[in-house]
Amino acid sequence: MLALRRPTVFDGDVLRLDVAGLAQALAKCCRLALAEPMIKARFAELGGIAIGGLSTEFGKFIADETEKWGKVVKFANIRAE
Repeated sequence: MLALRRPTVFDGDVLRLDVAGLAQALAKCCRLALAEPMIKARFAELGGIAIGGLSTEFGKFIADETEKWGKVVKFANIRAE
């Protein structure tokens, strides 16, 4: 029986990719992995949620969270010890 093989970062001509191309190839592999039912189930067991998205979306999420929690830290006058 043949099993379907997921693409990997090493498929194709990765050596000719620039840094952005390599990041896109890696992100694609991660999105494919996160779509797998087994991976989603394991994340759920650990109390997480497996979601995939573009690196630009993740960057925006981090920026938004940093701004949101930065306001909380400033309002509460929280200082690192």
